[in-house]
Amino acid sequence: MQDNRLYTAQFLLVAFMSTSAFKVIMLPKYLCSVAGNMAWIVMLIMSLVELGFLTLIYRIAKCGGVCGESCPRWLQKVVGVGVVISSTIKFGVLGSEFCQYVSTQVFDHVTWLYVALATVPIVGYIASKGLNALGRASQILFWVIALTVVFNIFFARLEGDRYNLLPLVDWKSAALSIDKHLVWFSDFTPLVFVSLVEQKNRNKLVIVFTILLVALFPTLIAVVFVYVYGNGGVWIDNAIGRLTEFHLLATIMGKADLLTIVSWFIMAIVKLSLIFYAIVQGTALIIGRRKYTNIIVVVLGIVFIVFGLGSVTKYYAFATSWIRYVVATIEYGLPVVLAVATKGGKSEEERRFDSHLCHDAHRV
Repeated sequence: MQDNRLYTAQFLLVAFMSTSAFKVIMLPKYLCSVAGNMAWIVMLIMSLVELGFLTLIYRIAKCGGVCGESCPRWLQKVVGVGVVISSTIKFGVLGSEFCQYVSTQVFDHVTWLYVALATVPIVGYIASKGLNALGRASQILFWVIALTVVFNIFFARLEGDRYNLLPLVDWKSAALSIDKHLVWFSDFTPLVFVSLVEQKNRNKLVIVFTILLVALFPTLIAVVFVYVYGNGGVWIDNAIGRLTEFHLLATIMGKADLLTIVSWFIMAIVKLSLIFYAIVQGTALIIGRRKYTNIIVVVLGIVFIVFGLGSVTKYYAFATSWIRYVVATIEYGLPVVLAVATKGGKSEEERRFDSHLCHDAHRV
């Protein structure tokens, strides 16, 4: 499989977009509903945990990923089952948030059903092009997101109170909030399919900056959200849209910040495409064939949308039920198992070196 090869910069940018997209829409409200003004602390703790697991995924990707030579066949099938279960649940939960945002904040008189039916084939097509296409697109589109961030730093008007961030005393509620919202964290399991290609002249400063973005961007949004709304954040849907409006009358007249909407759409489509890719690849590992798998998953996705997709409220109740422990076990367990299984595996550079040695030996 050659469509899963990414450079380090591409890998980190895909990780940034996938981990940020749905942590800046409904999640701040959900965290506030349980942890109050401790919501930003919850986001910080879980972002640091995710950063630790990203290092595991990076090590796995350096060894060729789950489809590499260092991963046993039986373990590939186990991973396939786990990824399909977890990614399908996440696709439903996050997909409902995407449909809700588009149908209520972007377009008027549009139902979530039509948004879903329009989105799934597009996401399926992007996923069919492979991770390397997703990585190249992320490199280009990242600059739109960067421009949006710069504009908001200079032009956004925020009226908040620093005392909304304090006091930090209710740690029990923070722990309960983490436990209840596990499904919205641990976003990197689809990246176990990546085979990392090392760049000779890579810019280490860019890599460090991207890693910091992965770890801190959702936390910064949560900090600003609590700073502005405090405990009242429990009543605020679509955090990123409310925080990045350039005009104070936006909350009354409904004026939207186009740059922010476009930037969020980019991240959301990358996230959903990555999850869809993981479902397709996981299914291919289980059945042993990849041909037509993408089309089958798209068709099943459309059938699910028509007959099974529910509202954000229903999916929130589902995601915060016992199913969250299933997702957390898969998302946090598989990277550890794979990291141990591929510990003796060789990186892309080492595999190329071995290949040259074999070639030279044959020539002799």
